[in-house]
Order: sequence, then structure tokens, then C-alpha cells
Amino acid sequence: MKADSFAGLGVAFGEQDACAIESRPIQDRTQEHPGYTDKAILMSRLVLLRALRDVQEGRDPPYVFRTPPTDPETRVVVVREEIPASEDWRAYLWGKMGRVPVAAV
Repeated sequence: MKADSFAGLGVAFGEQDACAIESRPIQDRTQEHPGYTDKAILMSRLVLLRALRDVQEGRDPPYVFRTPPTDPETRVVVVREEIPASEDWRAYLWGKMGRVPVAAV
């Protein structure tokens, strides 16, 4: 997994993105039975649904800045890390970035 893609979709973001957005129509998820290991998928769906609701109600979705942030430390950062299982991820990111990202809390 460290050297190759588990899904076999290639290592470039463009290949994986194209597979996710161009491959087939939207799937009906009402009959699926997610397991314990699907927690991250379910959480990402909740985040997207909340963002959609925000837009429907006239609010900006997360991480859309219409004006420059007043706090100079405010920034969106994407971090790809392999965190050891023995580490608390919040403490690990705090040590790497000097603070825990708001979206990760």
C-alpha cells in the first residue's frame, strides 16, 4: 500500500478523480449496509450533506472564504501523513504543524 494504490486506480490524483466523478451515475445508497470500517466514508458523506444544506440555506460551505481571513494563521492545509497506530493523531499533527487543524478536530 505504501508504494501502490490499493484500489488499483493509479497513483496520480487525476486518474483517481476521473474514476470517482466520470465513471457512472449516482448510486442509490439507501439499501447499503455499511460496516464498522466504513466510518470514514459515512463521515465524509455527512460533511458533504451538511455543506449542501448550508448552500441551500444561503450560507457558504466550509472553507469558502469570501474575504481574506482576519487571523493570519487561518489557512487550509492538506496533509497526507501515515500516522503510526501507537500515536494519537491529534498529538501527532500538533507536533508536525504546531497546532491541530480545525477540520480534523
